Parts: sequence; structure tokens; C-alpha cells
Amino acid sequence: RTLSVGIFTGPLFGDGKRKFEGVFDVTGTADNPRIIEFETHMQESHTIHILPWIYPEHVTWRDKEENRPGVAIAWAETYGPLDQKFPSAAQLKLFGNSPATSLVEDKPIYTRHRKGVKTHVVESSEPRADVERIIRDFVPRAFRRPVDESLTNQFVELALSRLDQGKTFEQAVRTGVSSVLCSPHFLLINQEDEVDNYTLASRLSYFLWSSLPDEELLQLAAEGKLSDPKVRYDQVERMIQDPKIERFIENFTGQWLDLREIEFTTPDKKLYPEYDELLLRSMLEETHGFFRHILKNDLSVLNFIDSDFAVLNQRMASHYQIEGIRGHEEFRIVRLPENSIRGGLLTQASILKVTANGTSTSPVLRGVWVLDKLLAQPAPPPPPGVPAVEPDIRGAVTIREQLSKHRENESCNRCHIRIDPPGFALEEFDVIGGHREWYRSLEGKGSKVTKTNYYPGLPVESEGELSNGKTFADFEEFRELLLEDPDTITRAIAEKLLIYGSGRQVTSRERSSIDSIVKAAEKNNYGLRSMIHAVVESELFLSP
Repeated sequence: RTLSVGIFTGPLFGDGKRKFEGVFDVTGTADNPRIIEFETHMQESHTIHILPWIYPEHVTWRDKEENRPGVAIAWAETYGPLDQKFPSAAQLKLFGNSPATSLVEDKPIYTRHRKGVKTHVVESSEPRADVERIIRDFVPRAFRRPVDESLTNQFVELALSRLDQGKTFEQAVRTGVSSVLCSPHFLLINQEDEVDNYTLASRLSYFLWSSLPDEELLQLAAEGKLSDPKVRYDQVERMIQDPKIERFIENFTGQWLDLREIEFTTPDKKLYPEYDELLLRSMLEETHGFFRHILKNDLSVLNFIDSDFAVLNQRMASHYQIEGIRGHEEFRIVRLPENSIRGGLLTQASILKVTANGTSTSPVLRGVWVLDKLLAQPAPPPPPGVPAVEPDIRGAVTIREQLSKHRENESCNRCHIRIDPPGFALEEFDVIGGHREWYRSLEGKGSKVTKTNYYPGLPVESEGELSNGKTFADFEEFRELLLEDPDTITRAIAEKLLIYGSGRQVTSRERSSIDSIVKAAEKNNYGLRSMIHAVVESELFLSP
């Protein structure tokens, strides 16, 4: 079996959140160990946590049995700070080549440092001129466009007033920069009366990079070239190939698919003993990798419903009962067997986890998710005073039986006739994405499942009838019915991209933008990258 370690950084004790640094396969031996290196940002008092992940068996110090897999850590070293030279790259960008002098702890501004630690302060032979120059250069960079001189003067005057109060050159610059960073012009994307080239540069950058425009975008804006559709096309292609596109992959899937909520629940250890931290991290990377592959290769967005491939490591392949995949560190494209139920988003463990709690699944939650995320047909909130349907964790009554009674209320039935069918189909998957034919229960008759604390419960019933009268016997038939209406799927995904890219909801009068996006993407088989290009060229993206 492939052994691996998970590495985190963070507080040694307490409830502080640890930062996940990565999974690393243990490929070395006692004679030729593997050296693992990584760079990170660590705060004072933080430490490195190394967690062996040896699934599903591991060696502990109590284990006397020989010839079983295990991980031995010979040493760990920390080097830092990595950027020890002065001035640093960040200081050079802000202060330029201003001279610096060393200071020790007894200077009031540096009393926060430990005794004996030397630091530096930036000085200037012409502080007033340099303060003004630095602030005037910084304001348009922070605001992402040329700025009216009267507004710039306000920040310059504030910084210069610190010099008049006897503060140092560096303190004056920090005051000016801080005031710029607190301005709404920096914190917010202004709603302009017209969309000029600088607005387009910001929209492109925040859409695909979640950050300020880079020098190339700003230069094109200054030259007025972003008004040219061909230039915008080339820039989108460049931005998708840039490593910063990972921010879009993580942020868009986090918002669209609710992946930001994946750690909101923890599966019950008695019901799901196979769940571990490695599985959680692998779930996220599977979906990110799947989205990345579709984006980079401009594959059809219909792959989000069904695909003949998955992006897996050994942990996910084992979870899905797919053989032949070794290694937890690397995710790779895997062609799915013809008889595999996997493929698309709906069978991915991350999606199935965020649509369940740690103990049980709910057709209502999953049905609402499908309607909103994949069909863009969100269900209305339940009527006031109607209690939620909670699954019977004892396993005595199925959720289908509970919902059948719930739907006897006409006001409830109007929505549940749309909500429940997708949820029933997804009952084939448990709270961590495992495929199942029966529910797990902590109470039952007979024997527990071998080497577990749970009993086999009632059988899963995944058949259903859509609101249009079409029926399905199981999840696979339901998925086929979804693909019979590709227009709804593509329009839904186009709408999600447009909402994310424009930063606002699409009104009924703006639906024509979605029509244009789908029509443009249709030429390339509804490719995801083509759809992003179409979003950028849409009327809603290009208008105030």
C-alpha cells in the first residue's frame, strides 16, 4: 500500500485553525529516505504538524506484528525567514531605493520585537518630496485606474501631516498607504456610469484572478485596447494559463457548489469509520481537479452532469472501489469503467458531503441543491410554521415514507413534487459519497456489519417521478433524464458564471445575456472555456 503523510501548520494547542500544506507520499526507505520540502507563511508560536496517513492499516508504537507498513520520521528542520535581505521585494516596490538604518529594541516603534532582535527603518534625505511621490504612485495602483488629483491630494496631505507632527518618514508613508487601503475606492468595485478600459481590466482580473489587474492589463487599459474583443479574448486565454487561475477554480466552485461548507459537518465515527482527514482533502482536490481539467481543455459543461472520466488519487479510487490507482499525492485523469456509476459532479464525494449532515442524508437538501446549482430553478422557502423533515436515524421509517406524509399538505406538495425526485435519486449515496443499497443504522437486529459498530438498515429506494411525469428507477436513469434537457443545464451554468463574473444577480430583463452566452458556447460544444469567453463578451459584463 502507498503510505503518505499530511502536513499542516498552525498553533500547537488550542482551537486555532490549522493550514493544510499538502499530502506527500512516503516513497523512501530507511536507507534512502525521501526528503519533503515546502514553503509556507508561519506566524510566531506556530508549528508543523506531521500526520501519518496509512490507509486502512497502520503501525503504532504498541504494534508488535512485523512486516506491516509504517512511517518513520528521521528529522524536521525549519528555515526562515526566507527573505532576510533588506530591503525586501515588497519594501522596494513601495519605498524604492530609500536608504535604511538598523535599529534595536529600544526604539519606541519597535518595542514589539524580542530583545536583541535588530530591524530596519527606512529613511529619506528629502522626506516630504519622497512621501508625496510614493503616495501619488500608490493611489492609482490601489484604485486600479487614474485618479483625480484632488482626491490624491487628500491622501498626500494626510501623510505629510504626520511629518509635521514629528513622525518618521516611514511612519508618514505607512499612514498614507493605510488611508488609501481603507478607502471605498480600494475596497469596493465602483458602479461606474460607463464601462471604460480600466473597468474592464478590473472586471477581468477579479473574475479570473480574484485580485488587482496586473501590469499588462493596466497597460492595455491605458492604451484603450481592452475595447477590442480580440484583445479581450487573448487576455482571457493568458489569464486562464496563469497560475493565478487557481483562485478562480477554488472560489467559483466554492460559491457555485457550496464547497466552502465541506467542513461544516463531521461524519459520525460509528457510522462512517472509514472517513478521515485524507479523504476530506482528497474530496476537495477531486472536484477542483475535475473542474480544472474541463476548463483547461474546453470540455463541454455537460460533463458536470455525466462524464466518462474522473480525477482521482488512490484514496478516492479506493473510496469509489476503482482499482489500479497508486499514490495519494498525485491526482490523475482516470477513464471510468463502463459499468461505473461515477462520473459528473453528482457522484463526487465532496458534493454528496456538503448536501448531507454527518449522520444522515436528506432528499430535500439534495433536491434543493440540484434545482439551484445545476438547473438554476431554486425552490422557494418552506411555508411558515411547517417543520422540517428530519430523517429517522434509528432506521425504523424511511425518509420516503416521512416525505410522503409531509406531501399530504397541499402547500408543501407544490414544491416537493420538484424537490424530492432528484433527492430520491441521490439516496443511492451516503453522507461521504459511498454508493449504497441500504442505510447504516446504530440500532438493529441480528449482527453488525463485520468490524464496524453499525447494522444494515432499511433498503434504499432511489426511484422517482419528475414533475413532468417522466419516471426513473435509479440514479443512472435520473442522470440520463437530466441530459435530455441540455439547454437547461447549459443555461444554468452560464447564469452561475455570469453572476460570479459580474458580481450581481441576473434580472428577468437581462436574460438575453444568458441566451447570447449559450448560443456562443454552442459552437464549441458548450465548452467551459468558451463559455467564459462568452460571459466576458456578454452585454451584462460589458455594460454599467
